[in-house]
Amino acid sequence: MKNIIIAFVFIFHACSVCSQSKLNENLNQLRKIKPFSFLYLHHDKDIYTNNEKIWFSAYLLNTPNPIAEHKLLNVALVNEQTRKSAVSQKFVITDGLSSGFVLLPDSIPPGNYQLMAYSNVLNAQNLPIAQFRSSIKVFNISQPTFTSRITWLDTLIKNGAMRFQVNIDGLDANRKAVVSLNYQLGADFSKSIKIDRKQTTISIPEHLLKQNTTLLLNVNVDGEVQYHTKLIPTQEKQKLNVKFYPEGGALVADLQSRVGWEVTTADGRPLSLKGMLMKNNEALYEVSTNNYGLGSFVITPNDGAEYSVRLQPGVYASEGINIKLPAQSTDTDITLHIPKAVLNDSLRFIIASKQVKPIQMMLHNDSGDYVLLKGNTNASTNVNNISIEALQKGLNTITILDASGKPLAERLFFAHHNQQDLSQNIKIEKENYNIRDSVKLKLKLSDMEGKAASGIVSVSVVQNNRLSTKTANIEHYFYLNNSLNELPANPSGNGLQDKEYLENILLIKGWRRYTAVLQALNRDSVFMVKENIMSGAVFNGQKPLKKAVNLISFGSIKTGIIETNTDGSFNLRNDDIMVERNNNVFLRVGVDKNNYDFKIADALLPITNALVSKMKPTIFESLLNHQENSILKNLQNVIALKDVEITVKKGAMYGTKGEAGANECGDYVSVHHYLNYPGTPLSGRLKPIKNTPYLTRTDLQGSQFKVERVWYTGCLTENEKMGIAIAGINTGKEYYMAVEDDGGLQYHSTLYWQSGMVTNASGEIPISFKAGDIADDFSIIVQGISNKGLVNMKETFKISDKP
Repeated sequence: MKNIIIAFVFIFHACSVCSQSKLNENLNQLRKIKPFSFLYLHHDKDIYTNNEKIWFSAYLLNTPNPIAEHKLLNVALVNEQTRKSAVSQKFVITDGLSSGFVLLPDSIPPGNYQLMAYSNVLNAQNLPIAQFRSSIKVFNISQPTFTSRITWLDTLIKNGAMRFQVNIDGLDANRKAVVSLNYQLGADFSKSIKIDRKQTTISIPEHLLKQNTTLLLNVNVDGEVQYHTKLIPTQEKQKLNVKFYPEGGALVADLQSRVGWEVTTADGRPLSLKGMLMKNNEALYEVSTNNYGLGSFVITPNDGAEYSVRLQPGVYASEGINIKLPAQSTDTDITLHIPKAVLNDSLRFIIASKQVKPIQMMLHNDSGDYVLLKGNTNASTNVNNISIEALQKGLNTITILDASGKPLAERLFFAHHNQQDLSQNIKIEKENYNIRDSVKLKLKLSDMEGKAASGIVSVSVVQNNRLSTKTANIEHYFYLNNSLNELPANPSGNGLQDKEYLENILLIKGWRRYTAVLQALNRDSVFMVKENIMSGAVFNGQKPLKKAVNLISFGSIKTGIIETNTDGSFNLRNDDIMVERNNNVFLRVGVDKNNYDFKIADALLPITNALVSKMKPTIFESLLNHQENSILKNLQNVIALKDVEITVKKGAMYGTKGEAGANECGDYVSVHHYLNYPGTPLSGRLKPIKNTPYLTRTDLQGSQFKVERVWYTGCLTENEKMGIAIAGINTGKEYYMAVEDDGGLQYHSTLYWQSGMVTNASGEIPISFKAGDIADDFSIIVQGISNKGLVNMKETFKISDKP
């Protein structure tokens, strides 16, 4: 439905003058400024460990420009504390679909991360029009050869500083280890020092100590790193962010209004607390927020009176703190109230006014659909019911305007909440399996009449303890996150079906006025398509070239010759750096063996940096005002993982190994973790993993030999040493199961992953896989798109180690 205008007499009287042309102008402007596009990444889980892969499938829908212009998907994993990208890869988008994986390095620090993705089409502000982000946690489960501890020696600032102590245990007394420490405060300060002892004390100057700042400490012993996260001890009562949202947008003197309010800590954590509503310092009644940090109350403000909420004392609120409510508005003299904003087929709303006046009412959404109704108010309270059959399912807005088109009040509502166009089912043979059993299941899609539906989906089978309440699903993201951005976590993990949660969100998080967007961005949006994103230059001894040279590229699907300009600069077409499976493309200067230097520029890097600068920390849990002041626990202890053997088996002290055989440099690892040991039989050689610790053994005399620890920095062939490696653009044409059954022990939290699965003529997809060696509860998660709507299915089963 597009631009449907309905003449409708409501509240008894017809409108004599209405500015329809002005409304259309504003709506068209709004659609240009805030184009509705939808990008979603289904990734296999949201809790990972080092050396695991993040498998994903991307779905791009509802773009305001031709979808064929969206050719590239940039995926980056960003550390929330350091605001640095740990992994970044590019993938091909074809017909709005993309898939692949990113590999978490062994050295990735544990902590909270955000998985960001965007396409190559930008708006006038040089930001992607299609963006996605979700929250994940990363744990490091490599078994260390030493232990380290961090302890605050001071809980208050003394002599202009605070001190913490680092202790290192488990090192042999005769070992001449090289120990270095790197500590970082937020994203603004970082320092590295070397120490020659097992204990040291570090002082942090007062000017670096900020409220809710996290101390990140890395302890590096001979290349082996341990990570610590500590919140700086609180120097004062926790500061709160308290916001009030009068329903409709404003408080009006002598008219009853409902007021939503939200309370979070300074670092954004939802806070459940109680308070007293005050009028001129006189107590009226108690108000409170729930576990989402949200609440509401009803008030009829008197002209000239001052209202506030006095917070109940506790860990986060001191005695007598008063937070003022917004003053009564002078811009509007009506209020709007919707008793229930989660709707099926009709909208009931109440308009209270002080006088008779012509108004207009508009129902609209981000897609640009709208319905316009006209009428007059009465000098009283008016209850109205209208059908919303013509509106599409999802978030819609009711805006009340005066005769000139000026907004007076506004409210969000969710239309057709109970509407179902797609029947989805996962049929699994049984609920309980033994380890190594064959698991078979069938997915089925159909319309509400039972006729087969066609669709394309991605399927993840994952251990339950790798999922959290922040786990995204395509329906929730489409209907809520895509329009409302940051939302508090819903304990059930399915906020879209939790009506109480949804009512709170629509009252508070969804409060907005479309004219505010118009005033802030009063200009047309121009879409810019970033085509070939990589460029570079060749230097000879750091000096520009004086004549063009030919570059040989290899490692990509299309190996060829690239000619530079006379100054050594060159541009790379996307086709020049296409790879099949997260490989690098290498460039070198012909057969010339001079020492050339390369510089490479990525046109998407500034865009990633701009998105990172706007990144907000993830809030995984809410707090109670009366609970102890333990805001941030050690990240490794937030969620206890049951399958710690998945990367390092019991007794192993060194890194993991890759596929059978040696790599193209001839490097290999024995089953006993020795790197390039000559006595290793060919059948026992495995490919080493970059940035992983191994052992080296040198035979000295007879049975005597020396064993040392070494970090494998990667394979560099002679060609690569003379050139430069560039991360290629992944085509995603090949699909792989997340886990290959090689006959060995299978300690994998993701048992199965597959993208691009298409239903057959019966609307079905048969799936089979092997249960692994982890006895635990698992979830089957299916997400995607169909000709009848979004696909979002989940089923659970259990794997037992007993018959």
